[in-house]
Amino acid sequence: MKRILPLLAAMIALTTVLPGKAQTGKYYIDGRETTREELLKLPAGAIESMANSVENGLPVVRIKLKPEGGEQAPATGQQEKNTATPHEKAMQLVRGIYEQHTLLKEGDLAADFRATKYAGGDLTLTALRGKVVLLNFWATWCGPCLRELAPEALPKIILERFAADSEFVFLPVAYTDSKESLDKFFAGDEQQNYAYLRDLTAMDPDKRVFGLYAEQGVPRSFVIDRNGRIVLGSLGAAQEELERIAAAIEKELSR
Repeated sequence: MKRILPLLAAMIALTTVLPGKAQTGKYYIDGRETTREELLKLPAGAIESMANSVENGLPVVRIKLKPEGGEQAPATGQQEKNTATPHEKAMQLVRGIYEQHTLLKEGDLAADFRATKYAGGDLTLTALRGKVVLLNFWATWCGPCLRELAPEALPKIILERFAADSEFVFLPVAYTDSKESLDKFFAGDEQQNYAYLRDLTAMDPDKRVFGLYAEQGVPRSFVIDRNGRIVLGSLGAAQEELERIAAAIEKELSR
């Protein structure tokens, strides 16, 4: 399965990968319908791919397992018993997906790109050298992305915190979105919550920019230092991820 839809659902405070606090979607493992609880029991290393969609208004998660014998062994100390909470298990799953489907990671030079801004004009990543950049991939159809970008989340935890620092740049890139889909989004009932994105967002309708960094999975963020290197990669919209991002930005700005 080469073309995989990005991660689209949420669980508990994690707001990524598995929908909702309860059985509010449909879940399949190798074509067999199952439960959210069973999905949470899967070791991340056993998953070959994950595809998400929305059918009849409900999120649908389809997981394909690796061939028998292809599962990665759990880390030392986890073989006997995994006593992690559901939230911790979900975080482990997300981290496994991050490791499998991220092309550029901490220590790598961030890939340069040119993209058109929704508000007009082009931008390049290299033009931001000398500043600390938060590169964020989101999409108008992605529920976890919108929760991450809602006023009480990323804007409050990160943007307000560094608003007065001219050395910090927030660069959101709309993954798979075109001018037309963004027009529709910003004209919607909840557009006032995301109006701040209008002048900031760059468009990536053909996934060309995203494809330089990862194979699948949004919301996804990269903290890039003044020299253009990635110092932190993040997948998902959990509050602790936003706090990790904020801490990485603060560290780089203090250098």
